[in-house]
Amino acid sequence: MTVEASISSSARPPRIYAIAVDLIDANPKQPRQMFDTDSLQEMANSIKREGVLQPVILTQNNERYTIVAGERRVRASRLAGLTSVPALVRELTATDALHIALIENVQRQDLNALEEALAYQTLIDDYGYTQEQCAQKVGKERSSVSNIVRLLALPAEIKQDLMFGRLTMGHCRALLSLPSEELMLEARKIILKKELSVRQTEALCKRYTPAELKRPRLVNNNLDHLASGLRDHLRTKVRVSGSENRGRIEISYFSAKELERIINLIGGS
Repeated sequence: MTVEASISSSARPPRIYAIAVDLIDANPKQPRQMFDTDSLQEMANSIKREGVLQPVILTQNNERYTIVAGERRVRASRLAGLTSVPALVRELTATDALHIALIENVQRQDLNALEEALAYQTLIDDYGYTQEQCAQKVGKERSSVSNIVRLLALPAEIKQDLMFGRLTMGHCRALLSLPSEELMLEARKIILKKELSVRQTEALCKRYTPAELKRPRLVNNNLDHLASGLRDHLRTKVRVSGSENRGRIEISYFSAKELERIINLIGGS
């Protein structure tokens, strides 16, 4: 049931209705899957004070409505205790509805990278879009869309890390350079345990030899940590290269006095 809000204008603006929140359903293909509780509560507090300032967009299905755009506003309105929200009710195809939801979320930067990747893949799989067409719809370069869609090739554990912010898109792009899920998961353990930056992760993922890739096993995964410890202890530039079984340590000094200091630290004299 809808109640039309009274709007008079010679420009004949779109009709805005007050739709009961109990009649509104989430869109099962809504790109955004995660909604921050604190952020929703802040929006609910604002709605209590100011009301819903921007109508949501809905499609009608018999006596019920499905959200096209504005799911956060609907959720926050429920938290605020509202019984209805202002809405534009449109007749849209499933493709059009997904377009609007995707564009709204991308433009507002409301999606995390994995949610955005899933939305593009839905357009590709269900509606026959190319990556170029997806890029045009949201105003991005095709290469950007391609890089985001590649995230769907990650193992499930790493996707969860990305979804919940334990790893960034930069970490995940580095992991995708590895040739197997087994190696990705092994590298993931090191990244999380040592809290590696994106640059450190990129360096980690480059440290493989052809023989190691066949086993598979990461090489040199502790060398950066060892070099860092030596640098802290000796207070100078240190470089460690090689494997866990054989390699070389290079210690830099810049004066005779500094060399004597380092020797004393190493020798304990």
